[in-house]
Amino acid sequence: MKRKTGLRHPEFQSSCSWTLAICLATLFFVLGANVVMLGQTGGVIYRFKGGSDGTNPYATLVADKAGNLYGTTAFGGSSPNCIYGCGTVFELTCRDRQLTETVLYTFTNESLGGRPYGGLALDQAGNIYGTTTTGGAKGYGTVFQLRRPASAGDAWNSHVLHDLTAFNNGYPIYPILDKSGTVYFEEPGGGEMGTGAVSQLSPPTLAGGAWTYTQIHSFVKSSDGFLPIGTLTFDRLGNLYGVTANGGNTTQCNSYGCGIVFELVRPSTNGGSWSEKIVYRFQPVPDANHPYSGVIFDNSGNMFGTTQQGGVNGAIYGGFGTVYEGLQKIGINGDHDVLITGLGPVGLATGALTSALGAWLLDLQRRTATWRRAAYDPAPARIRAGALGIDEVPAA
Repeated sequence: MKRKTGLRHPEFQSSCSWTLAICLATLFFVLGANVVMLGQTGGVIYRFKGGSDGTNPYATLVADKAGNLYGTTAFGGSSPNCIYGCGTVFELTCRDRQLTETVLYTFTNESLGGRPYGGLALDQAGNIYGTTTTGGAKGYGTVFQLRRPASAGDAWNSHVLHDLTAFNNGYPIYPILDKSGTVYFEEPGGGEMGTGAVSQLSPPTLAGGAWTYTQIHSFVKSSDGFLPIGTLTFDRLGNLYGVTANGGNTTQCNSYGCGIVFELVRPSTNGGSWSEKIVYRFQPVPDANHPYSGVIFDNSGNMFGTTQQGGVNGAIYGGFGTVYEGLQKIGINGDHDVLITGLGPVGLATGALTSALGAWLLDLQRRTATWRRAAYDPAPARIRAGALGIDEVPAA
């Protein structure tokens, strides 16, 4: 038989090493404040009191080698300079089966800034790196360091590594460190067009010197994505992965775009330019869309993440959200035939991946020898070629 070849979607023709198959598992979030859960047998390990200990911890926690947990609260603390407090950096320690919360730093919205909505990063010495979205020398936030004291119980020493200076260079969130000690972070309102940027701070060559600020990517086009948000993640080669909540295709998702997963490829030489690759452009429901959290990798290099909207229940407020998985390419293309024997969530996700890679699906539902290009249709749990206008070719 004669079959069409090539990939179904143009974005999968790039040299990206990832393709996303959307697992149609809908997330139903029970919203609660200031709660940390640990495993099936865990429970609430700390409840913030809403005062000097901080309130509204928006970001994820990080752990040191001893298992102590560190995080930020965007509000609370003892400073009167902000309504409801300017935020804190806190530590949770467990000794002799007693959990203790310690406020390591209270923000005042002055030199070190305030409103630390992003998380923290730790270096090998246990020093803390973070960001604030207000305050600092120009009012656009800071990148800061808290140096671990030599003796337990002593105060952590605070240092401003960089003051953000303008609207297209401000409001940093979610720092991450590489092995050289360079700090990377996102600026949701930064960049050339004010639609977001990813930046780095390189440590000084001499002790006491200034850190060097560089914007390594500015989101400037609707297809490029905008509003980078959520944590950044390194792969094994040191490339950066992240998400934008909007963009990708502004003809979709109420003209904002449904969001993207992006990769920033590390330059091969020092001082070279980082290059962006679009890993996946999210689509309207039933696809996942509007990712507000970053991605993670498993030991096999597969990618996982969540979206705030999308999924099979998209008729209600744009969907309740999804968990998605990105699988490494295994060389499937338009010359291959794929038989899926089960159309549960895993089968449907595999069908979406097969369709994206351009393969053909053997249709046994009609009990005829008919081949057609794979397509995804969630509404009944089967694949219908005619309803979706998919090419159908008789078997030879």
